[in-house]
This record gives sequence, structure tokens and C-alpha cells, in this order.
Amino acid sequence: MRVKKFLRETYWGDEFLIEDDGEDQVLKIVRVPVDRSFFFNEYAKLKRFKLPNVLLPEKLKISEGKFLLFYPYYHNLAPLENLSEQVAKQLFRLFRFLSRAGVTIPALGMDDVLVNDGVFLIPALISDLSEDVKGVVFSKKKTPQATEEVCRRFLKIHGIEPHLEDREFSFESKEIRIPYIHRKEEILIKRDIEAAQKFPLFILITGEQRVGKTKLASVLVDELREEGYLIHQISSLEDLRVWYDASDELDLLTKFDDGQKKVILIDDLLEGSDLLSFLEEFFGLTTSTRIIVLTTSTKVFRFFHRVYRLPPFTLEETQIFLERAFGKTSEDQVKLMHSLSKGLPGYMVELLKFFNKSNLRDNIVGIFKPLLRELDSVEIRELSVLGQKFTGSELNVLEKITGKDYHDTLMSAYDSGVITTEEGLYRFTLREFWKYYYNKLSEIKKKELHEKLFENLPDDLAIKHALSLEDPKLRFFYVLRYVRKHFWDYEKTRSLIEYLKRLEESFKKSYYSIESLKMKLVFRIDPLGTEKENFHFRRFKTLGEADINSILQKGSLSYYDLYNLVVLSRSCRRAGKKVPQEILNIIKRELKEKDFSTKERLYLKAHLLYELFSLTEDRETLKDMMNIASSEGFLDLQVMGYRALGLLSRTRAMSNYYFNHSLELSRKIDPSLSIVDESNLTWSLLYEGKITNFFVQLERLRKQARLFENAPILSYTYFLEGLYHIHRKDFQKAEEVFRTELELEEKHGIERRALRGLVINYLFSGDIESAKRLLEKDEPEFDRFGFDFFKRMVLAKDDSEFLKIWKERLETPQKFFNEEIAYVFAEKLAKLDPEGFEEFLLELERENVENSSNLTLALVYETFYKFYSTLRETFKAKRYLRKAIFVYNLISLREVSVKLEAEEKTQIEGKKPSFYLLIGFIETEKEFSDMMEFASARLSEVIPYEVFSIRIIERTRRDERGEIQNFWFFQFE
Repeated sequence: MRVKKFLRETYWGDEFLIEDDGEDQVLKIVRVPVDRSFFFNEYAKLKRFKLPNVLLPEKLKISEGKFLLFYPYYHNLAPLENLSEQVAKQLFRLFRFLSRAGVTIPALGMDDVLVNDGVFLIPALISDLSEDVKGVVFSKKKTPQATEEVCRRFLKIHGIEPHLEDREFSFESKEIRIPYIHRKEEILIKRDIEAAQKFPLFILITGEQRVGKTKLASVLVDELREEGYLIHQISSLEDLRVWYDASDELDLLTKFDDGQKKVILIDDLLEGSDLLSFLEEFFGLTTSTRIIVLTTSTKVFRFFHRVYRLPPFTLEETQIFLERAFGKTSEDQVKLMHSLSKGLPGYMVELLKFFNKSNLRDNIVGIFKPLLRELDSVEIRELSVLGQKFTGSELNVLEKITGKDYHDTLMSAYDSGVITTEEGLYRFTLREFWKYYYNKLSEIKKKELHEKLFENLPDDLAIKHALSLEDPKLRFFYVLRYVRKHFWDYEKTRSLIEYLKRLEESFKKSYYSIESLKMKLVFRIDPLGTEKENFHFRRFKTLGEADINSILQKGSLSYYDLYNLVVLSRSCRRAGKKVPQEILNIIKRELKEKDFSTKERLYLKAHLLYELFSLTEDRETLKDMMNIASSEGFLDLQVMGYRALGLLSRTRAMSNYYFNHSLELSRKIDPSLSIVDESNLTWSLLYEGKITNFFVQLERLRKQARLFENAPILSYTYFLEGLYHIHRKDFQKAEEVFRTELELEEKHGIERRALRGLVINYLFSGDIESAKRLLEKDEPEFDRFGFDFFKRMVLAKDDSEFLKIWKERLETPQKFFNEEIAYVFAEKLAKLDPEGFEEFLLELERENVENSSNLTLALVYETFYKFYSTLRETFKAKRYLRKAIFVYNLISLREVSVKLEAEEKTQIEGKKPSFYLLIGFIETEKEFSDMMEFASARLSEVIPYEVFSIRIIERTRRDERGEIQNFWFFQFE
């Protein structure tokens, strides 16, 4: 970003012209208080309306508490200098619309208005003005009514009396007040919230349109706000991402759980919303923060803890409503209103607005037919194709398709009450109004407009449009067409699954084409996840249930059987079991015999190659798999490949490079996948010795694992913690942590990694017998990642067998358990193979230095100390002991270095003879302090003294040309 010039100072911030990514933008740095909750809620509403004459920031950042707003460069707009009657009228019309649409604009000044041929507003969504600013009106009230009031006051101080013609409605010439009737469901919901122990708590208020769902939700939210809940009113996932500045869904879920109790209010959750997949994911998690997800919808979704269906008003409730609205009413009036409105409060409100001493006994359309006829036009019929509810974005697309401007049509319908606004959306006030116009379109015109809308709408709106279609055949056609079109768009995986589920639910029966697509998408996230899905067709229902015998009985496998083969192999490995040799043989056979010509078949081939690599650790196989995955864009397989490469890499830098690649890709597929990559990076932090960062990330990872109920990752966090306690020599604490891990692993039937941790802990603490008893059990966990060498060395019957295994180990390089083997067997190998072991240790030192693996580097230096002490090479032993102490201090493991320092002091000998060492020639121009620093640094590495004094002896000599050169001897005592 580059600042090009200062543009202007306004009452609520300074504006600069900047260049970002080659594009000119206006940056506004807000310098007055902004309430974060208020700003984001109102900003989200305005974004949904997408009004052409309201200028909104395209992006925003919060830096050091200040809001930075980035607007498109409005070079063709000029600040308002003189307020004319015409501008005032347009401005008032806009503010009155926003007020009635439920948007709060608390401030207005000349700075906020730009003009050319029209009037444009930069809304000031601020929370306070520290002092009065001339010509600026500010209201502390945060209500939509304040919006119109602010505009009226602004116009008045400029000498203009705002006035617009209104249609006036009355019921028997009395003023109408819209009352709120408390419902019993309100009390029940509040009780649920108060009694809740597990969060997030999902509450759905459902019922037919205009039954009062939105009003009930708003009343509940107002009460919860008073109790200290933070309120997020959203209609898209982007609203939450912006609020929390989240990079992805996993980051968002982690930041959500911040201790601040909150309500996520979603009014009228629709089919096709990008929130559906997120909510379903969130529903299955557990947070320590009190989080309430309060949703209204005419649909019922399965991922809610509590569902309340609001019934229409009874005759008694209707009477109370009418009497509170305009006084005493007759029994006939009550019955008429209840009959016409069907007991729906929303309909009653609209009827009260339109009645004017009428005593019509007719249906809804009959009552309003004169008005509907008056507004009828080709344009309003075309608007109805967008559905009963639509956004400003959908309206813009329709205008591009037809080449028409619908603004006047929309405003006429709005002024007449046929179209209204609701939380940033336009809606035909009653469903009957929408159907009246939609049914007047010919089938040919409907199909033409739906087709063009599907092709031109952004993806999220296109699928929403498809799912909302009334015609089931059209809905089936367009949704499947959308899923197939985006099938290989990995970022949409979770959403595509959700759309298929929604489509299936709308038909209340299963279709093979839907389940087939759904199975393949679930397989992409996790092949073993297919077992959890509620499939109806036997082919998908039994996926993963096949055993090895059923596979062996088939002479040749179908391509569908290959899915079964992958699931079978993967389930064995995840449970920590040895995969049968027969599966390995079948995989090799199928790879050799099958024709993998199509994209889906190549996808299966890549999965088989990965399974083959996992069973054989053949790197060429992994390379072949990654070639296919990269060329075809199979992100899930690339993730697995990069993780494997990260584990295989000899250097920490390369491991982190691959882990970061994997993390970047997994975030595109599903937030739950990226937890594995987060765990790999946590492992790196531990071994790099960044202990503080390690514990911060460990807690974050543990929180994520609990959120997603991911038992393998949760257990892994305890494994890492146990390793940390081993390295700090707190063996009792390490055993406690590994026991906790083991309980988790046994409870969930997953690989018992904790057994390896317990063995290492016993060996490090010197409890060899306990380690042997554990290793003598037939556990597959002891045969993985090179741990089998460790096991065989511990259980070796004599030195001859031990040395044979050790030599075999040297000829078979392994990445894991090198430092642990060296530390445990240092004294023994010093006697049996001193030269080979010393070379092995020097190689370990080099690798750990190159990898910045400070934790294991300290352990290697300790091992050197044990090795040279056994050989009675005291000078070398003390040298490495000091190195170990230095590294332990460097990585904040002071408790370990203190123990080693105590051990060092017991070995300090009495008086030592003087020791002379020629450092080399030092230029006489050097400062004395520089020379001493150089000398002390060099000597501290090699001189085995605790305390010494230095005597500097200067000598001179002539070189070949006869010139005198100075040099020094350093004498140590």
C-alpha cells in the first residue's frame, strides 16, 4: 500500500488517496469512537441492501484500536458545498427509507454527502462525538428511528423543512399502534438459555411466514443484550469473518471461543445460505464460552438443540392485539381480522395499514387486488422471479440481464407497502403479493429468467436461487447442475454436501444421483467419514463395512470397490493395526491391471498409491501419487502428500515448508482438516525449543480438537506435552500425561501412541524393567516409525545381539527416535562401539544444528557428556556438558540446566596447572575490548576451567620482508 496524497479532513476521520495492488482507493482513518458491535451490525445490513447511492468500504481493518476503511476511489464525486432543496429531498427520502428498513445512521454532516448527477452518502457509523461540530448532527440513540430524526435535524439547521407526501392509512380513523403480544415460547426459550450447561446452544424459532418469528427473536435479543451478551446479527459467513478478522473457518471458530458470552442472530435462514455448512459444523462442537445461536426460519433444520414452532394467534390473542392497537373492538371485527389474517400477526399489521373503514369480507388478494392491479407491470412481474425475498446484488444482476432500471418500480411498490425491507433484504410484504405477480409470468419467461439468473448470479446466490425454486423438477435440475459444475472446487466441498442434503430433504426421499455425489464429497474430507453418513442405498450404506474376505472373493474389483479398499486400509492404520498383507497385494494388482483414464479414476489411483506408500514407505510411490494430485488438482491428496513429505524431510526447515503447504491447502477444503497441520507445526515448535510459543499453540490446538471432537488430535496434544516433561526430566508428570492420553486412545479405539511415550519415559528415568514388560506385549504401536529398533535393542538378550541390532540400525537410517536411542544407550555403546557411536552422535549434532532443533540438540550434548564420561575423557565430557547447559538455558528449561550445573560442580578438580594457547595473529589496530571478546569466545569453547585469570604476553618477530609483527600469548591460571 502506498499513500499518494492527503484528500481531506472530515469530522469523523481523515481521508487519503492510496494505491493498493495497482488500484487507487480512498483510505479513511477513523479518529472518533466506534462501537464494534454496532458498526458491524449496521454495516452488514447496508451491504445486503447494496443501495447504489450509499458508499460502503470494500474492506476494513482494525489497527491499534483504530478503524481503517478502504473505499473505491470516487474521483467523479465532489463534496457537498451548498444544500439545495432538491438535494435535501433526495437525502431525506434516502434516510427515511433506511430508517424504515431498520438501519441506524447516528450522525450526518456535509462531509458525509457527495454529489454529481445524484446524491451519495458515506454513512457515519460512529458511536460518539467528543465535542459539538458545527453543521453536524449526532444522536446517541442507536435505533432506526434516530436515522430519520438525524436527517430532519440536519436539514433544519440548514434552513430546510423536510417534507414528502405520504399515503395515510387508518382503521376507523384512529391512530394505529403496533403492539407486541408476549408469547409463551419467549419464556420457554429464556429458561432454556438460563439452564444451558453445554454450548453453543442452537435455538430455532420456526413457523409460517408472518407468524411473528422475527419480532420474538428481536425481543429476546434485546433482553440478552441487557444481560451482557454481545449480539452478532448476520446473514452470511462473511459478516462473522469481517467481525473477527478471521483468515478461515478454523480461525473463526477458535476466535469465537474467547470468553465473551454472545448471541449469533440469524433471521430467516434460507436454503442455499453459506451459513448452513458452517452452522452444521459448529453445532457438533463444544465451547467454553456461552454462545447462543438464535435463528428464525420457515424451514426446520436438523442441527438445532431446541426447536420452537410459533402458532398463529387465537381469537383471544387477536382481540388483545386489536384492542392494544386502536382501542375497544367488536366481536365481529375480531372474527373478521382473524379470518382474513389466518391469525398471523404480520398479516394483521398489513391489514391494519390498508383498512380504512372497510368491512370487506374477502381473501387477502381480494382485499388488495385494486392496489396490486394499480402496481402491476412487466417490471414488477420480473422482480418476482427473484423470489419473495431478494438482495440488492440479485436486483443488480436482474437489471444487467434485462437491461432495465427497476428503481422506480421498487420504490413505488415500497411506498405502497407491497414490498418492504427486512434486515437488509427486500421482500414482497405477503407471500400472496409475490405469487400474484409471479403467476402472471408465462412459463417460457420464467424459465428464461431463471436460466439467466442461474448463469449470472454469484455462486452463493445462484444456489440459493436454485434451492428456492417452486418447481421441484427445476430445483432438482439446477441444484445437481450446480454441484456437478463445482464438484472439483475443493473450497466448496462442505457447502456442496449441505446443498445435496437440503435438496434430498425437500423431496423427502432418496435419489441415487444425490447420494452418489454426496458420498464422493464426504470421502474427500475423510474416507472414514462415510461411515457416519445416513445413506439409504445399499451401495453407499455398506461403504467401509466390507471385510478382507469379501474383497478377496472377488476376482476383479469394480471401481466402486476401490473406495471400499481405501476405507478398509485406512481404518486399519487409524486404529493402529497392521494392515493385512492381502490388502497390499490387491492394491498392487489393481494398480497394475486397472484402466485409470478418467478424472475420477485417476483420483482413485492416487488414493491407492498413497495407501501403498503408507504400507511400504516407498518414496517413488509417493512421488507418483503427488504427480497425479498436482496435475489434476486433487487438493485432499496433495495435503496427504505434503504431510508425508514433511515427516520424511531430514531438515526442520523443509518439514515446516511442507507442513505450511499442507495447512494452506487443507484450509481450502474443510476447517477440521487443517487441525492435523496445526498439530505438525506445534510439534515443530516443541523441537525448535520455542517453549512459550509451543504452549500457546498447544492450548489453541487442544481447544480446536475439543471443538471438533477430534480424538486423534486431542490425544496427540497430550503426547507432545508428555515429551516436553520427559525432556525437562519430570518423569512423574510425563507418566501422568501419557496415562491421560492412553485413556483417550483406548476410549475411542485409535492408535495408542501413548505406549511409545510410556516406554521412552521409563527408559529415560532408568526404569528399564517397566519398559521391558511393556515392550514384551504384542502391540503394533511398537513396530511403527522405526520404534521396532528401539524395542529390539531394549529386549536384546546379550551384548552380541545388541551390537548386531545396532549395526543394522546404522545401515538403515531412520528419522525418528535417533536421539532417544543415543541417550538411553550412550554408556553401553561407548563400550561396545565407541567409534561408530561417536560418528553417529556427530551426525546427530550436525542435523540438529541445521534443523534448529534445540530441544533434541540439548539432549545430544547431554549424550556426548555421558559418552565421554564413560570413556573417562573428562575434558570433552565437560565441554559438551557446558554446551547442554547453554542450550537448555537458551530454550528456557532452566530446571534442567540447574541439575546439570550441580553435576558439573561435583567434578571440578583442585588447582590446575597453567595452560598456554596460541590464539593466532590479531591485528594491532583492533580495540583491546574487541580482542578480549574474540579471545574469550574462542577459549570458552575449549578450556575446561571453571574460573581462570588471563595474562597477556606480547611478542614481536620479523616477517620475510624484515617488517616487525606483533602477536600475543594468552596464559591461563
